[in-house]
Amino acid sequence: LESLQRDLLRSRGIEILLNSPIPLLGDATLSGCAGNDAKSLGVAAVLRYLECESSLTASAPGLLPKLFESLGLSSPPEPAPTSEELEDIPNDELNRVDVQNLDREGLVYLIQRSLQVSTTLVGRRASEALLALPDEGDDVSAVSVGEASAGQDADAISPAAAKMVAYSFLIQRGGTSKKILETIQQAKAHAEANEMSDASLLLAEASLHIRRGDGEAFQSCVQTITTKYGQNPEVMQRLQQMLIQLGLIRPDGRPAAPPPAASDSSSAGLWTPDSGSPAIPAPATSSPAAAAPASAAAPSGGSKLWVPGMD
Repeated sequence: LESLQRDLLRSRGIEILLNSPIPLLGDATLSGCAGNDAKSLGVAAVLRYLECESSLTASAPGLLPKLFESLGLSSPPEPAPTSEELEDIPNDELNRVDVQNLDREGLVYLIQRSLQVSTTLVGRRASEALLALPDEGDDVSAVSVGEASAGQDADAISPAAAKMVAYSFLIQRGGTSKKILETIQQAKAHAEANEMSDASLLLAEASLHIRRGDGEAFQSCVQTITTKYGQNPEVMQRLQQMLIQLGLIRPDGRPAAPPPAASDSSSAGLWTPDSGSPAIPAPATSSPAAAAPASAAAPSGGSKLWVPGMD
């Protein structure tokens, strides 16, 4: 479905944008206003609006240049600021920025700003440029990834944490679910190599598996989270919140419906909010490490947090 939507936008987007009536132009079309000096200001306003429409520019990066060409107009210039000049670029021109002159701090700043103002296209370019920089041997503990993503000063972020900021952006705004899943795997490898926590990555991966309808991968990912982070209350709380939002468990940590009695069948499926009672397979292991997370995240009332894959 994602590929179909993207292909339709790329193949028919120009035709639709050129020939759709636009109220700002008096219900005239862009193609009908081409070369009309009296409509030039309105056309410029529509094109500037489209430039700032993140869902459009990110889904079909080459669409707007083709639109300008179809209207007989030159594409706007692409500024190539240094990191010191980046703050002077207005938000409505941010997607045009050429990132070739930016250093690590400038790229991190641009990624953070892109998140704030939803300029996905330039955020992707900045993230890819940051990941292409050579690794450096700085202390990864200079600042946490969470602080970096939340807007910590860019120059306080170590190279390893800076790259995790780039991975985080691409996971949030990276395009198709397949590409995002690939990015998560790369980010997990980066986290392991630099002795960084991959809890947020595993939670993002679990959520993505749900979107892709891959119940087996989802349950495996949840099992990994509970095994690695069962004694971490913050991570387990985030997992619990995610499972509640998915309708898999109640707020008190109990399953949304009692797990079925054990059987020899291995075809139990993933429950979704519109599919009735959940069917949960037996846990892959009965070791103490797998069972500990349930009690680690138990609410104060004494009930245990149940997650898919647990009895």
